[in-house]
Amino acid sequence: MGSSNFSKIALLSITSLSIFAAASVSEARDRVDRRQGRQSGRVEQGIRSDEITAAEAHRLQKSKRAIRRVERRAEKDGQVTQGEAAVLEQMQDARSKQIHRVKHNDKTRSEAPETAPETAPEQQ
Repeated sequence: MGSSNFSKIALLSITSLSIFAAASVSEARDRVDRRQGRQSGRVEQGIRSDEITAAEAHRLQKSKRAIRRVERRAEKDGQVTQGEAAVLEQMQDARSKQIHRVKHNDKTRSEAPETAPETAPEQQ
């Protein structure tokens, strides 16, 4: 009887840990995705209002892709560690500051010399 109870407890513990790990990956992904969505909205609004030039939009798109690459790499093993989550958050913090800087500099699409091809609004 004792080993049966132990087996049930062990199985329950393993199941709980598996569910928790899946939830933490999902939770981290959702948090990153929500923030990416908000940042993309800010970039799109900046493009529409001529606050962001094509070259600036191109650089912002590159930083978004870099975050996505790190996110996919972190999720690859099925668990986003605290360290990986911290790196993603730091990258998103830096991108948020970058968006703020380009939206509030004195360049506009109509005045700035374009060095990058026209870019469509950011896509998810």
